[in-house]
Amino acid sequence: MTRDDLVRFQRTWFKPNHATLVIVGDVSLAEIQPKLTRLFSGWRAGEVPQKNVSTVADQPRPLVISSTSGAEQSVILAADLAAPKANAREYAIER
Repeated sequence: MTRDDLVRFQRTWFKPNHATLVIVGDVSLAEIQPKLTRLFSGWRAGEVPQKNVSTVADQPRPLVISSTSGAEQSVILAADLAAPKANAREYAIER
């Protein structure tokens, strides 16, 4: 992955019509609105491609319980289905 790849991704997906801005803190809308207008006034809406993610049928999920006596810490790993590999427009998912 190169810098150009990241720039292209940002320009493709980061659009105000495809974003949600969440503001948390002790601030009112009247206080924050002028600042947001100043900071984001140059950010223009644009087309965003549709995701190419097909529906995959649910698979049975086995549950494995392992008892490790005396272990100070345990890890539980849960996983779900990933996007299909056949999509040439998506980056490969590596372990």
